[in-house]
Amino acid sequence: MTATPLGLTEPPVVRTNTTCHEVAIYFDPALASDITGETIAESPSGIETYPQYTKLTLKGYPLSGKFFIPYLSVLPVQRYTELLPDFIPGQVAALQILVSGGAPGDKDLPFLPTLNAAQMFHAQYRILPFANGGGIRYLTLLPRTMHRSTITNCSTPTRG
Repeated sequence: MTATPLGLTEPPVVRTNTTCHEVAIYFDPALASDITGETIAESPSGIETYPQYTKLTLKGYPLSGKFFIPYLSVLPVQRYTELLPDFIPGQVAALQILVSGGAPGDKDLPFLPTLNAAQMFHAQYRILPFANGGGIRYLTLLPRTMHRSTITNCSTPTRG
């Protein structure tokens, strides 16, 4: 009789409820009433350069009055690196450090796909482990010009 080593268990069952091309993912129904998937064609040059990728758009998202329609992009890193070899490897390396437990520090957090905008701040940073990898999530402001987006945190001092 062979004893089973302690600590060994069956891998967890991965639940999915949405599949689009190579992406199989679970979305909490509280997050969206429906999800549509599409393939976005490659943009090989210009300000917004990116590889062909899968875009999942969330329909019935509970937050109203939003500027952007909520979506999830799944981009192939190898092709992205081929298109932007001077930029993407640094972003991927920074992401890998963060996912492995590194501290975010005061620098901009990696943000892909690239946008013609500057990251003003980041908040609510969290590591997101999942079955075949990991990622990060955070809130940020990406204004394209400084005069369009102003962060105001005003308070009126009172005396008692």
